[in-house]
Amino acid sequence: MNGAVNEDEDTNVDNDRNVGIPVSEDFTVEFFKPLQEANEEDRKEALDTIIQMLKDSMHSGSKELIRAHLRHIVRYSYQVPFKDITTAFRNLVQLIKGEGSLNISDIRIPNPSYFIPSKFFPLATEDDDIHTQLYIEMFLRSGRVSNLNRVLCLHPTYFSKYYAAYNFIMRDDGPLPPSWRNYIAILTASRSKCHWLVVREEEEFLLNGGYPKWLGQLHPHSLLPFLHVKVDILMHPKNL
Repeated sequence: MNGAVNEDEDTNVDNDRNVGIPVSEDFTVEFFKPLQEANEEDRKEALDTIIQMLKDSMHSGSKELIRAHLRHIVRYSYQVPFKDITTAFRNLVQLIKGEGSLNISDIRIPNPSYFIPSKFFPLATEDDDIHTQLYIEMFLRSGRVSNLNRVLCLHPTYFSKYYAAYNFIMRDDGPLPPSWRNYIAILTASRSKCHWLVVREEEEFLLNGGYPKWLGQLHPHSLLPFLHVKVDILMHPKNL
């Protein structure tokens, strides 16, 4: 699957995480979390607020907030299963292009697969009963419809079972908080040198309330100092 899926999507997660700052200054993907709302009225309120914040940043001197989120803005303009969100972000993309000082045109929209033509992948907002419900569930849980999942969705029966298993392990009620599970996944993906998966799990770690200072260092300062050793043993039993 690693060769078939185009993993070159949004892998520019900032290493300098912001701790305890107001949402208007949030430079992580958590800035967009209020959009993960099934209720259209609540989602519209969050959408209007976020779009206005980004417009205000575009017209500011530093443009710091909107610069930090350019890739996310492009992604939300096409890869979200709610038309109100994609429409708002497409309009914002056009405003950014018209303003001219930010190179948003250089951010490409990758095809989900290197080998499967794009015509086989329905857009996230198309009226496709089989895929739309899967896309909505993915977005509400993780804030995105990843390239990997779009490829797997070409086989809906398989994907529904795969996704149920993933949610059971990583997201449903269990003895470990979801952020801890994400952290274990980060350690495992790092040990395997899978940068794409590290980035994905870092995003979910933050969205699940994970402590930002745990990222960017192998040994967290509390609670889980032994995990990197356990992961190494599990992945390479010969190290026993």
